[in-house]
Amino acid sequence: MTACFCILSCSEKKEGKVTGTESEFVVRQDSDNAYATDAKGKIKNVGEVDVKQSVVTGYCRS
Repeated sequence: MTACFCILSCSEKKEGKVTGTESEFVVRQDSDNAYATDAKGKIKNVGEVDVKQSVVTGYCRS
């Protein structure tokens, strides 16, 4: 029983994988020197595990 527990605990954990589809980006000017980028799209699950929650973030250098 202990050997079985050790073997199962060392197995590789499955990870969820997602990809972005139908993406649309819009750049708008807020003021004379300020711009904002709006993004809209869908996330598709392509992994072996179901993804229940996902957070999409972005980083843009000025």
